[in-house]
Amino acid sequence: MKSRLLAGFLAVCFSACEPAADYKTVRKEVVDEHDKVMLDSERALENRDRLERFLLKLDSVKQVKPALDTMKVRKELQTLNKKLNSADLEMETWMKEFDAELGDKSNSEAVAYFNGEKEKLRKMDTLFQKLLTESGEYLRRLR
Repeated sequence: MKSRLLAGFLAVCFSACEPAADYKTVRKEVVDEHDKVMLDSERALENRDRLERFLLKLDSVKQVKPALDTMKVRKELQTLNKKLNSADLEMETWMKEFDAELGDKSNSEAVAYFNGEKEKLRKMDTLFQKLLTESGEYLRRLR
């Protein structure tokens, strides 16, 4: 029994003594996450461009598909393009505001900053994934 208590106590002591994360490691994780989000962003913008091209030729599509409700499709395309543009703007804003060099911040302050930035990127990635699915499905329906 005493040996179990001692082992538990030692485990707690050693876990409390673990070194803090190095800000360079966390910064690299942020850069890796950024690269992943950028790929999703590029794919989303390709979908946006395809949707915009379809929007431009909507009148000629109406001639081929007379039952098509062009007013409804136009509104849906415009709404989806606004979402894609908004996500792109959010990414651009993040890139402009991101500070990879933190000056005189301590390691723990830098780690906290980079962890916050990593969370922002994960949320943007979730948004891009959702928009990729939504725009991809819409493009498949338009074929």
